[in-house]
Amino acid sequence: MSALESSLKARWLEVCKVLEVEMVDEALVNRWWQVIKVRYSGKGRAYHTLEHLGEIFEYYDQHSSKFSDTTAVILAIFFHDVVYDPQLGSPKNEKESAVLFERFGQEAIPAGDPPGRAKGELMLKVSRWIVQTAHHRCAPGDELDCKLLMDFDMAVLGKPWEAYEEYTQKIRREYIHVPEPVFWTARKSFLEATANGPAIFATDTFRESHEAQAKANVAREAKVLGEKLETLTPSARLMVAVGMRCKAASKVVPYIKRLRVLRKRPKFLIPALVILALLIMYRRLIAYVVLLGVFLGALLGLCYFLKFLLLSPFVSYPYPEPGSRKGVVVIAGSYNPPHLGHLAMIEHLAKTHTSVHVVIGVNPSKTYEVNAYERQELLKAMVKELDVKGVRVVVWSGIIFEYARSVGAQRMYRGIRSWQQDGRAEKYLEFQNIFYQMLAGNTKPIPTAYLQANPELAGISSTVLRERIVQGKDISDIVPKSCAEAVALSYRPQEAAAKTAEEKKAE
Repeated sequence: MSALESSLKARWLEVCKVLEVEMVDEALVNRWWQVIKVRYSGKGRAYHTLEHLGEIFEYYDQHSSKFSDTTAVILAIFFHDVVYDPQLGSPKNEKESAVLFERFGQEAIPAGDPPGRAKGELMLKVSRWIVQTAHHRCAPGDELDCKLLMDFDMAVLGKPWEAYEEYTQKIRREYIHVPEPVFWTARKSFLEATANGPAIFATDTFRESHEAQAKANVAREAKVLGEKLETLTPSARLMVAVGMRCKAASKVVPYIKRLRVLRKRPKFLIPALVILALLIMYRRLIAYVVLLGVFLGALLGLCYFLKFLLLSPFVSYPYPEPGSRKGVVVIAGSYNPPHLGHLAMIEHLAKTHTSVHVVIGVNPSKTYEVNAYERQELLKAMVKELDVKGVRVVVWSGIIFEYARSVGAQRMYRGIRSWQQDGRAEKYLEFQNIFYQMLAGNTKPIPTAYLQANPELAGISSTVLRERIVQGKDISDIVPKSCAEAVALSYRPQEAAAKTAEEKKAE
């Protein structure tokens, strides 16, 4: 083990000790260290490696006295590039890194007291910072911790030219799948925007020490790349334009290579001219064939799409008695908060399937009065109280069908009161779900199925439950009795909650 690896592992062990990971499972500490080490040592990485982590931690040590939440910063450093695939690009890599961090948190970090509250605040903050490294831009209201983290990650731009040039060579090796002219063009565009844009760094400290050098470096590299691009032939420039508009730029590699030798090997022109002549002679016939193929393909795709949209399974109440338990399913929602209506559906799915994944979706654009991880603990407690087997409750900030695919789910369930009340909105969501799955290249989308709520519980909603709590009314008839107090404490206005705590202390 190298000195760098030993140093990073020591930091990891220390932060896991602070998080009390060993209380969940001591083996998780080493297991997740292996995940981090293997990820940052992956094939194809040249810059985003363990050395990159080491450099960021050097900056961390220099500025450690400025942080208000060192645990959050250390976690964000470890996970900010844990997923790095240049072919996926940004912000996909950062979002996937945040998802992997969420997995770590749910597996390894204890719930705390009250369950999920402090943990959720930590998880959501670190996840936000990780995603923010996609653009490294900070809002005026962002924490100093966040601003320093962004500056650490961008500090390489402000190094002396020789060190900066070494960094650019490593980045090029990571994008070796992209043809040089296409890479030069994309990189030059990014560099010019950076050189002419607002300040690179978020803190006064880094603006004073790194800003001028960083601006000079990116401007110099942009100039060098511009000079290289000027040597390209018109044909090569045309292919670069195609490559810049192609999501998978690697597909134009053979064409770029051909353009370099075209003038030296004119024999390639003969078959090209023959094909061109045939296209001119039979252009109408070829056009008709192409149009017919496009029409039939579109018709087939539409029928396939409508099959999923119109033939969605619907389980009406009363639910049929299950013959056997089989398959993996997902049922997603905000569960804000969970109640007996949710639990009745989960209980039925657990009777009919071997594994039920209850997914608490996180919408980054929404602010919740109770964070997703606290809701997760409430729902876990309710499932445990009802002794429902084969149920896993997870928080997921990504697209739900991606989670469903990752666990091998055969169906994604949605609970509805009735078609008259919820049908239109649910079908619109289903349309989006199928469309985006097919757009993502999934030729066999995971279908949506519908589960009708028990009419006796159809009047129960999370909104009604929250209103009752605010009004100080009893909720033990719409949540499991043993969980009623915990739900009320989570959702009760802070002033009332503080008063209740003081009253209990006085007793």
